[in-house]
Amino acid sequence: MSTPVEQMKDFMRTSGFDYLVRILIIFSLLGGPVVLYDAIHLSIGKLAALALVLPPMPLIYFGAMALHDPPTEWSTRPSLWIGLVSALLIQVMNGFAVWRLVNGQVPVNPGLAVFGVIVGTVATCLYAFAAIRILRTREAS
Repeated sequence: MSTPVEQMKDFMRTSGFDYLVRILIIFSLLGGPVVLYDAIHLSIGKLAALALVLPPMPLIYFGAMALHDPPTEWSTRPSLWIGLVSALLIQVMNGFAVWRLVNGQVPVNPGLAVFGVIVGTVATCLYAFAAIRILRTREAS
């Protein structure tokens, strides 16, 4: 009988983990990115706000798709690194959302924002854990 840690490591090696991370990444858009967009779109314009807020989302998604790419693929390592930078940017946006909520600047739908922050934090942490683990194992080999 395997331990829970071994079971988690086995699950992370399957494509089910990839799908879970990808779905969570999509829902993470509801947290920090939406709150940041809501805070800045009136001052810099809607298109500029979208151009500032949206790029980390597809980049971390592409990084999540590279979690099971073969190590010999030329795009695997850059995709994982770009996904890690995007995860950091999403965490910064989530931090901004938490800061606004704590200071009383409540967004239009605070429940949705809190849900998105929680899901976004879980998604980025899962992705970062898996990506760093893969990058370390591929560096050692």
